[in-house]
Amino acid sequence: EECLIINNNEAMKKKQEGNGYEPYVMTPEEVFADLDRKGIKYEICDTPIPVLENKVNCGSPKDSGEQMIDDYYYVPKSVVGLHPVMDMPAQGDSMIDADIHEGDLLRMEIGAVPHDGDIVLAEVDREYTAKVYFTDDQQQKWLLPMNEKYSPILLTADKEPRITGVVRSIVKEDAKIGRASWR
Repeated sequence: EECLIINNNEAMKKKQEGNGYEPYVMTPEEVFADLDRKGIKYEICDTPIPVLENKVNCGSPKDSGEQMIDDYYYVPKSVVGLHPVMDMPAQGDSMIDADIHEGDLLRMEIGAVPHDGDIVLAEVDREYTAKVYFTDDQQQKWLLPMNEKYSPILLTADKEPRITGVVRSIVKEDAKIGRASWR
């Protein structure tokens, strides 16, 4: 992993004069120039991703209520792709065998077409849930929980199913520094 080491003579002089060490803070332009000079590839995190304060149920489907934005992340445009992205906190235990726990943030690509094995945010009977999308041998579509306490949900017309988004990554709730524990 590449690491930038800044050599600043003014800061070193201050330390030697007994005024305490004051690290030099680089301007963005200096950082980009240094990265370019060293051949390190980087991307600017300039694309906001909303974090909703509503929780998506990882249990029995339930109404997520009115959508309220709690926070924003900024990521490079190349990470976002063609579809809008949003984060929602997980609630419940139906996805624990997929290592999704209460409070983890599910980063979803809204409007993306799911494939078998994708974790999706789905609306079933006007209630939201996060489950694994699956097509069986008879071409029936299912939402599968990742906890044997819960039953699979067969998607039929009478349940008015809609796929809201496909989970692309998970930010673990127990991240110690901000929200930086990605997978």
